[in-house]
Formats: sequence, C-alpha cells, structure tokens
Amino acid sequence: MIALDADQVLHVRPFLSVTAGVIVLFVGKMLNERFAGLREYNIPEPVTGGLLFSIAFGLVHLFLSAV
Repeated sequence: MIALDADQVLHVRPFLSVTAGVIVLFVGKMLNERFAGLREYNIPEPVTGGLLFSIAFGLVHLFLSAV
C-alpha cells in the first residue's frame, strides 16, 4: 500500500489515503465536540484533525530522522 521509490518519493495508494482522510475527519469531529473553544471559533473538523495529525507525523519524522 505504501512504497518508497529510488528518488525517495513516497507513494500511497488511493484506498489508504481516503481511509486516512476519514479517520482524520472523525478525530477532528471528536476534538471539536470535546473542546468548546474550537466550536466557539467555528474551527472546521478537517482543520482540527489535520493539524493534530500533521504535528504528530512531524514529530515522528523529527525523531526518526535524528536516529
């Protein structure tokens, strides 16, 4: 489902990317329901979930590239 080619390009199949997008959306929806500040300022669920996952993947990349 995920492949890395010789040029260091990561290829993700469509099914996995749609599944990850749905998970990000549901996590964002859960966070918006739980925190009133996100609802008060009308932060969209995809933005909330996407920001959380981008921070998480950024930290994973930071720690794995340091090794």
